[in-house]
Amino acid sequence: TPGPAVAGTAAPGTDDRQAPPGAAWALLVATLSLVTLELVRASGPSLDTVFAVGVLEAAGAALLTYALPGVLLAVLALLVGAGRRVERAAVVGAVLVAGLRAALPLLGGSPRVVVTLLAVALAVGALVAAVAASARRRGGPLTVRAVVLGLALHVGLQLLLSTWDAVWRTDVAGWVVTLVTTGALGWAATRVRDEAPAPDGPDGQPRPVARLWSVGLLLGLAA
Repeated sequence: TPGPAVAGTAAPGTDDRQAPPGAAWALLVATLSLVTLELVRASGPSLDTVFAVGVLEAAGAALLTYALPGVLLAVLALLVGAGRRVERAAVVGAVLVAGLRAALPLLGGSPRVVVTLLAVALAVGALVAAVAASARRRGGPLTVRAVVLGLALHVGLQLLLSTWDAVWRTDVAGWVVTLVTTGALGWAATRVRDEAPAPDGPDGQPRPVARLWSVGLLLGLAA
């Protein structure tokens, strides 16, 4: 008997021409991957600041930061209402991440540390949701390409900025990168509203997307 449908592929007996291309979701995944990697890198120095207070405090902050993405994503999914919860949570999360990231250069001291770690948690959760939404439309391989593209673009920015990331800078170069990346992220989040809903599986339920845990592993290795 045929096996279960894989995310992004048509089930036996269905017309795969009905699947929308999902190009806007690929753009959102790429830009969100770029900003998320930048924030994950920024979490290191931020946690070092907490480490100056105490080892237990730093360990607790790190655990809380990287345990919160699932919680924040679930909260967003509940707040956005019924229907396409994961997609709407990804969009709302991306917009919030863009706002928090744009505000970071204006902050200092403890507020900056708190907002940075909150932005990291929110970005990771939003990225996982965006990857799931994209995979349901474009399939896993094309979605992975969008993630890798975003990570590669951030590495390119690191080289241009001599690894002094824009998140820590208030000079012209830092603000240009900040405004371009957050603006692109916000614009991409608005574009996905025009995308058609992802096709459901043969059972009428949203197509499952497996191995989402690999997003976190890829982010960790890239950072």
